[in-house]
Amino acid sequence: MRGTRCWQLAVLTTGVNLFLSFTLVMYSFSHTGVHSPPGDPRALLSLEYTGEEGVQTEVETKPSQQALAAGLQNAPAKPENLTPENLNPENCNPENLNPENLNKEYAPLNQHSETQEEFTIQYKPGEGVFDQFRMFKVFDFSKTGQNWLHLGKRHICLGAQTSVDRIYHLVELLGGWTGQLSLAIFTPDLELSVAHKYIQFLSHCYPNLHQQVSFHLVEPVEHPGVMNMDIFNEIHENQVKCEDHKIYLEQLMSYLPKNMSTWRVSYPYPQNLLRNTAKRTCQTEYTYIPDIDMVLPAGIDMQLEKFIESQENCNKCAYVVPTYEIKSDLTSTPKNKNELR
Repeated sequence: MRGTRCWQLAVLTTGVNLFLSFTLVMYSFSHTGVHSPPGDPRALLSLEYTGEEGVQTEVETKPSQQALAAGLQNAPAKPENLTPENLNPENCNPENLNPENLNKEYAPLNQHSETQEEFTIQYKPGEGVFDQFRMFKVFDFSKTGQNWLHLGKRHICLGAQTSVDRIYHLVELLGGWTGQLSLAIFTPDLELSVAHKYIQFLSHCYPNLHQQVSFHLVEPVEHPGVMNMDIFNEIHENQVKCEDHKIYLEQLMSYLPKNMSTWRVSYPYPQNLLRNTAKRTCQTEYTYIPDIDMVLPAGIDMQLEKFIESQENCNKCAYVVPTYEIKSDLTSTPKNKNELR
């Protein structure tokens, strides 16, 4: 009788020990995160677009991605009092602000340079990003200026937007601007080919375009860009003079198929999206957003740089640059307020 009770007590003790051990193990697993079950709310998740309409897949963020995100959040901010190398009172004298002199630091001035890297717009249809309404695709930095990062040390970037048939205004913009220039271009269908061909020509004529400008493409989902250089086989650009660049663009546009006009003429121009793209891709503290056909006075960029330097830090300040309409038959633009009057 006594031996039976001892045996029963031993079995009971063993059972209790096993139950307690199992309970402790499960508690440990559930509170340390080891073997977290799928869908655990503590896992860092992101949404990955699969290409199928309305279908999204949850993807667990890898440790390396978490570290990168943390590193970006803790990255040092841009110095507030960073002074451009060439920003001094002498450079801000209008008489010393000739664009050719200002461009010497950033670009060779010889035309049709043979040693210059061939200009090529990078266009990969699958890499475009949808806008919020999924009506357009945006291709940021399809071509980045070679001196883009260095020019980003300044305070102001010029952001502009245009359709392909008005890109020729870029030449005039570059005549009055030596800093970063972010240009968003609407490139539906074969107009992408025209843009590539024409900008490639301009890059040989105006090497500072190669240095200062970054190009961004916007295309409608209904009429995505088409890169086909074969339609221009009859054009010999080597016979075109740089000063005739506008005529050359008109010639390129004439090679577009006539049936494009059935939808292109009435197609809405996404001005807000283009302007926001140009502004968003600027890498400076301030952004100047003129229309593509505005004529800038020579040296306005360095005058604005000096002005910004003279201002106290203001996180909620916007500065207005006045614009004036002048007669088209004037031989030169006004250089000061008296001439403007």
